[in-house]
Amino acid sequence: MGYNRFYLNIIFRIILISANSFLFILVVTETNRPATTLFLGLLLILQTGNLIYYVNRINRQLANFIITLKEKDTSVVFLQKNIEKNFRGVSQSFQKIISEIQDSRIEKEKEQQKIKILVEHLGIGLMAINEIGKIEIFNRAASELLQIHPIHNLSELEKPYPELCKKIDTLKPGKPILYSINVKNKTLQLSIKTSLIKTENSYIKIISLQNIREELEAKELDSWKKLIRVITHEIMNTLTPVTTLTTAIRRNLSNNKTPKLVAEIEEKNINDTLKSAEIIEERSKGLISFIDRYRSITRLPEPKITTVFMKKVFTTLEDLFKKELEKNSINFTYSLNNENFTIEADQRLLEQVLINLVKNSLESLKNKKRGTIHLTALKENSTPKIKVTDNGIGISHEALDSIFVPFFTTKENGDGIGLSLAREIMRMHGGSITAISEPGKQTEFTLTF
Repeated sequence: MGYNRFYLNIIFRIILISANSFLFILVVTETNRPATTLFLGLLLILQTGNLIYYVNRINRQLANFIITLKEKDTSVVFLQKNIEKNFRGVSQSFQKIISEIQDSRIEKEKEQQKIKILVEHLGIGLMAINEIGKIEIFNRAASELLQIHPIHNLSELEKPYPELCKKIDTLKPGKPILYSINVKNKTLQLSIKTSLIKTENSYIKIISLQNIREELEAKELDSWKKLIRVITHEIMNTLTPVTTLTTAIRRNLSNNKTPKLVAEIEEKNINDTLKSAEIIEERSKGLISFIDRYRSITRLPEPKITTVFMKKVFTTLEDLFKKELEKNSINFTYSLNNENFTIEADQRLLEQVLINLVKNSLESLKNKKRGTIHLTALKENSTPKIKVTDNGIGISHEALDSIFVPFFTTKENGDGIGLSLAREIMRMHGGSITAISEPGKQTEFTLTF
């Protein structure tokens, strides 16, 4: 590796200091020469100072290099002759370090540039806000969505959109919200989501803004079409026979729009007319009942939120359906994250939803050997969920899209109200109900609060 001049210089200076110290002590103790003693003393001080200066100078030069790297300034060229003389090859080593750091920085900047281009090309509005409200990312989609120039601080959003600014400031990670906003006389329905990224010393909040108005309108229109189709079907089922029967009554009681005389009306006509009237009355009552069922969906009471212990609810359901479960040899089980698992909900309305779901499971398990119904209460990402799972006949993929539409039913004697009520109750709780099914194997309904 060659010689190291720094060590040689240190050893040479120490030898000189040691020799001078020996002479100084010898002169002081053995002779009476004040001038020589003073000279040797000053020389000793100078030699010691020179050694300290020499070591410190090298240390300072090395420290400056380290500080330069710490401050991320790799433009310095480390070719100081003094250090190279003392530490052979150190300059090449340091230049290699600098070169590697520069390469690493270039790669990092390339990656940052890629991410920046990707963020700019996203169709979803993105904002990155640090702990003090400084906006580090405000992409083009966000600018176009809100019709404002890129901003650099959250406070700049307060003037055009004060309510939106408050929502963003208080929004919690994992709690997406829908928020309506008016942008230049155009109403947007924003889906706002947030997440936190932890950096070395702080947190950065990532906000996504997406206008889903068109998607919501399309979904709403589709729901209305399905509802109108079902209602039309029900009304036509009632009015078609009624129309036929009224025509028959008219024919029994008239001739070519001229009323028959009492003597002309036969007993058979009277009996047919009475029977037709009874059927019309029955169908009319059915139509009134249909309308009342529809009104029941729109007149649910406001939820009275309390702390609901799910184990108690599950055991109540087990007791409620005990005889039917035993009669059909169905295995009813439940599981909870813990014995004291609770949900903030209206217990009466929640039980109504679960009763409907368990009833559906029982019906799907008729004539099924080894039928099972399993209820689960758990938390996924801090979100309370209840799942009702059975291994019955299941729901076809075509029907899954329509099972929550009022009056839609796949059952022979169903009214299509139970799942519609369940969805409305969950909506009133700020939650949702979803279903997945593999016909013949498993069906699972999930209540998310």
